[in-house]
Amino acid sequence: MNPYVSLIICHIVCVIVWLGTTTTLALLAAYGTLHHDFELTERMPALNRWFGPRTIGPASLGTLASGILLARYGHADFAAPWLALALIAFAAAALTSLGVRLPAMLRRRHAAAAGSGPEVERSDRWMLWGSIMELTILYLAVVDMVVKPSAVAPALLVAGAVLAAVGLLGWVALLWPAAHARRSA
Repeated sequence: MNPYVSLIICHIVCVIVWLGTTTTLALLAAYGTLHHDFELTERMPALNRWFGPRTIGPASLGTLASGILLARYGHADFAAPWLALALIAFAAAALTSLGVRLPAMLRRRHAAAAGSGPEVERSDRWMLWGSIMELTILYLAVVDMVVKPSAVAPALLVAGAVLAAVGLLGWVALLWPAAHARRSA
């Protein structure tokens, strides 16, 4: 097996682990929110703390490292739109995780220790929205990697933006009733 094929396999496995773990955690959080399963939502921060450094972090870094090595090995133009979009998506996903999900998890821990039910629920919603934002970015990055849009195919970029909007609206439609019911209760 040549080094390029090995890098492709490593890259794909890392993406699968990163997306699979993040998707599973988001679906568990959505289930807990929609079904008012407070035992599950109480366990979500611990699950995130466990999976973050053991699977999500290493898989995301493996995705980045193998992707950069693939681009260098394949003599890709780092100014190519698809590659620039992939790097931007990686940065946006990392910032979403560190800037939205992590602070929400910490706020939830403090709110739970203080016995503040409304703040716990607000933090749960922020953690879930952070997961949704990150997943939307990651799935768009997968589409970007498969399609590899270029400057001559702007319709593909528009299609990606439409896909992102539809995905976010789908999540809003799914979660709005549960969030609204909690606020009015």
